[in-house]
Amino acid sequence: MEQQAVEEMFRIEDRHWWFQGKRRVVLGTLDRLLSTLPAGPILDLGCGTGRTLRELEQRRRAFGLDADPACLGYCAQRGARGLARTHGERLPLRDASQALITALDILEHLDDDAASARELHRVLKPGGVLLASVPAYRFLWSPHDEVLHHRRRYTRGEFEALLRSAGFTVERSFAFNYLLFLPILAVRMLRKLLPFGRESTDFFLLPRPLNALLSGLFEVEWAIDRVLSVPVGVTWIAVARKAR
Repeated sequence: MEQQAVEEMFRIEDRHWWFQGKRRVVLGTLDRLLSTLPAGPILDLGCGTGRTLRELEQRRRAFGLDADPACLGYCAQRGARGLARTHGERLPLRDASQALITALDILEHLDDDAASARELHRVLKPGGVLLASVPAYRFLWSPHDEVLHHRRRYTRGEFEALLRSAGFTVERSFAFNYLLFLPILAVRMLRKLLPFGRESTDFFLLPRPLNALLSGLFEVEWAIDRVLSVPVGVTWIAVARKAR
């Protein structure tokens, strides 16, 4: 990830509608899983600038791993503890040592996502859960992906196959950010054509009322997700379990 993007993320992660909405969906999903997990800690792989890690620390003992020292520095500024620098393809952890792992928008950054998925399976306890997210659809590729150093985007089938090939049982996969799918698609297509703005992400702060409106859309998504699975979105989220 470009260092400018890391700095930008730290600055806006608390307030930006996309980050707020994603935390709502991820943490809501996690809270429904906690009673089904074995005893043990939570690992946040690719902990970024630490906003989600701080939320995890309120639920169980949690620690974060990231390859970027700048990200770990921002995590420390937030007060996160238990931080280490590592790459996702080889984790410095014992077999069957983690009760839950979050890998939120990290697999797409790695040269070998299959090796990372196998490592995640290795360090999970039997009955433990991986909560992972990845960006959807190659046709949504834009300068946003390039600035963030993405290697790929996934179809839902590719994402599920990756997890199953590592030994996981995919209990559920679902789309995130689907109410804004068409506007985002239009913006991404337009950015490919424009001669400027190719060195920035899609993340920027909007006027407060508009930011609140867009953040509120994810409350609507969260309510919809409880009753049906929407087949299209900007991000895929999966709940994958290691057999007991």
